[in-house]
Formats: sequence, C-alpha cells, structure tokens
Amino acid sequence: MKLLRILFVLILLVGCTPKEEIIHPKGIIITTIGDVRSNGKNVSLSQEITDNDNIYVGKNSLCDIQLLDSESLVVIRLKPYSKFKLTGKMIGSTKENYFHVELGNAIFNVAKMSSDDKIITKTPVTTAGVRGTKYEVNVNSNKTTNIIVLEGEVATKVRIPELDKYSKSEIKNSKILKKLDGVLDDGETKISEGESTQIAGDTNSRILKKTGIGDKLANTKPEDLDKNIEVGKAEDEISKLEDEELKLETKKLDPKVRERKLKEYDQINPFEKKVINDKTERKKVINARFKKIEKDWLQQLQEFLNNLFK
Repeated sequence: MKLLRILFVLILLVGCTPKEEIIHPKGIIITTIGDVRSNGKNVSLSQEITDNDNIYVGKNSLCDIQLLDSESLVVIRLKPYSKFKLTGKMIGSTKENYFHVELGNAIFNVAKMSSDDKIITKTPVTTAGVRGTKYEVNVNSNKTTNIIVLEGEVATKVRIPELDKYSKSEIKNSKILKKLDGVLDDGETKISEGESTQIAGDTNSRILKKTGIGDKLANTKPEDLDKNIEVGKAEDEISKLEDEELKLETKKLDPKVRERKLKEYDQINPFEKKVINDKTERKKVINARFKKIEKDWLQQLQEFLNNLFK
C-alpha cells in the first residue's frame, strides 16, 4: 500500500506543470548619450528601470543597460531608434528574463549565466534563447528581424505574440495551443558563432492566417479555445506548416565584419555583481566608464559627419 502511494505521488509530480508567476526584473542605465527616454521622460545615468519602463533611443543616441537582481552578468546596448522593454516570469525555480526589442538595433553581452536564469530575447516575430554569448538583434519598421551571433550560440524560433498571454499550464491543457507550441518548438534553429539569420516581418501573421486560428487565439479565453475552434481541422493545418515558414536559414558572417563588430563589446563588459549592487561604488565606476564611452562616441560621430560633408 505504501509503495502504491509513493508511485501515485511520483505520477502526479511528473504530470505537474511548474508554478508560474510574473516577476519584475530590474536593470540599471550604465550609459546614456543623446535622446534616451523612458515613458517619454529623459533617463539619467545610474537610473534603475523595471518592467514599467518603455525605453526609446533617438537619433544619434545610445543607451547601455545592465541587468540587476540576478546572478547573471548581462549588458544590452541600444542603438539609435530602438524600442526596448524588460519583463520576466518565474517558472518553477527558474527565472526567465525577457528582453523585448520592438524596433531598432540592440547588442547583447551575456558574460555570465546563472543556472537558475534564462535570458530570452523577443522581437515581434522571433524568440531567441541564449546561454552565455555575444549577439546582435536588428528589427526594422516592418518587423523583419535579423539575428547575428558573434560568440556562442543562440536558439531561435518563430514567435506568435498571441501565445504569450497563455501560461504553460493553459498551453498544456489545450489541444490547439499544445499543438501550435510544439510545432514552433520543433522549428527551433540553432544559430552558431559567426552565423546570422533573418525572419520576415509577416511570418507569424501568415502562420495564423494559414491555420485559421488567428482571431480565436487573440480574442478567446483559454478554457473556451478548443470549444470555439474545429480542433481536428486546425491541428491538421498546423501540422502542414512547412519548413520554409518555421525553419530559419542561416548564413555565414564575413570574418572581417565579425571582427569589427566584436570590438564594440569592449565597451559593454558587465560590472561585477558586488560592484553593481553597491549603490555608492557603482556610481563611481559607471561615471568613469561613461566619460570614456561618451568621448569615443562623440569622436566617432564627428568623424562620420566630417566624411559625410566632404
């Protein structure tokens, strides 16, 4: 009898979905040059940001953000005309940090990863998971996304933003959501060091149109989803999604281009945890680095303008 109870508990544990809750990750501004705003207000050096902040970087401007409250050491550099937001979830014992790049150019230096953390970059059409690497994300005005991996590896797949509102438990308990999520996972592509990939801006809308579940996915409660969709037909259409829609083609990066891009990462090495968490000490080191970066940045801008008007 005791053995049966143990087996029953083990079966329940295997079938359980980890507890999921929204968390509020923080970052700190370690460089800000030019027009950098959060929710329309200018940001300042050493300012902390949260998931309530929508960061915008304007023309000829620059912003570096380091992740706080984490064992991982991560810096994000946002280039001109970029839009960025930080969110997160705790799933079981794992902290998932989501870096949303809605527009523009962002480069990431994941210098150290904690085993309890996940770093996930989201654009309007793709999700990219990393484990300690240097990579770049470009999102243009039609949502087309380019990902360039300079060091390490990035696992990338097509993103359906409408799926984000559902918990892992809700996805698991819905035939439609589970099928779609599984197909997207199967299409995951690993982008290796020195490779790049491009995802068309209309990829997710084409998938939703082809499968016929777009409107229902956006406007139906999870518990009613399978009731309001012809499940068998939708599952068949999802199964028919072709590699060209899900599998991402990778291209080799010119070694000289890679070498040139890597030089910029010297400016965005993360500060050690003991320094960045000490509010007095971090102001000193942030100010010291900022002065050097500002000087280099303005010099590069002046050289560019001089060449432009020759």
